[in-house]
This record gives sequence, C-alpha cells and structure tokens, in this order.
Amino acid sequence: MRFKLMSLMLTLLSLSVIMSFCAKQDAKPEGPPESKQYVPTGKISLNKGDTVFVCNCKKSCKCNTISRKPGNCACGNKLAKAKVVKLKKNTVLVKIGKKKTKSLKLKGKYACGCGKSCDCNTISNKPGKCSCGTDLVETK
Repeated sequence: MRFKLMSLMLTLLSLSVIMSFCAKQDAKPEGPPESKQYVPTGKISLNKGDTVFVCNCKKSCKCNTISRKPGNCACGNKLAKAKVVKLKKNTVLVKIGKKKTKSLKLKGKYACGCGKSCDCNTISNKPGKCSCGTDLVETK
C-alpha cells in the first residue's frame, strides 16, 4: 500500500513538472508589445573607404539619399556607386567616379523600414522606396 502511494505521488509530481515545462514553451517571449513598430534613427555609420550608393542628381536635389546597396534614390533616379573620402561630425564627402565629389548629411528624415536586421541602411530626406524595395519610414 505504501509503495503504491509513493508511486502515485511520484507520478503526479512528474506530471506537474512536465505540464509546467509545456506551459512555458507556449508562453510568448517577453519584450515590447507587438503593436510597437520599429522606428529607425535615420543615422548611417560609415568609415573612410566604404563603398556606398548615393543620389547623383543635380545640386538642386535635396533628397540626400545614401545606401549600402544599389537601387534607386527617393527621387526615382538610379543611385551612383561612390567611395567615402572624408567624414565630418554630421556629413560625409564621397567620390563618384574619378572626379566628382559630393557632400551628404549622415542623418536622414526617412530611413529603410525593414527593421533592426536591415543591412541596406538607406537614409533620405524624401519619402519613397528603399534600395531593398521596402518603404522608407519617418525617423525619430
């Protein structure tokens, strides 16, 4: 009788441990609520010598688009391949082709909205599509 009682208690204890483990597996991970949408900062971090893709429009264009991937800028034109020549606190000087240089801001009003894992790092001062095809979203 005593053996049956001990065996029953051990079985109940085992079941409660298994059930609590299963309940934890179904629980949602802790973190911000799913309703919170990722809002990018609009800053791009570059180093001298980096290859980037930039807006190559006329000087009157103020879209200031910079990306790590080729594509089109926010104003619809094809991004030009460029090399980072000089960095200042808030601006970057890039060389497009063999002679042309252009100064761009390192912060945009809009940035790629594909999330924290984004590797295109597109920023712009105009809304539109990122070089990866995702919509640009307003930054913080």
